[in-house]
Amino acid sequence: MSPVRKDVRDDDRPELKSLLEERIYEFNSSVTGIHDGVELNASVSDEVGTLVAGLFGPHVGTLLHDRSSLGRWIDAR
Repeated sequence: MSPVRKDVRDDDRPELKSLLEERIYEFNSSVTGIHDGVELNASVSDEVGTLVAGLFGPHVGTLLHDRSSLGRWIDAR
């Protein structure tokens, strides 16, 4: 078995990000059979507009939601 090289860094590596996104998408699509991936983001801000939480990342699979239930799912208080 050949040696494994580990490379942990704190710099921006767009080529690594692109490669990982591509491979993860390929794997997830092959397992689920769903090929409609999109990049999503979400944020929560307080009453004066200061960001208090957020997330971003890829999503595979059609999103379905019932807007009348949204208040039960997200309670910022």
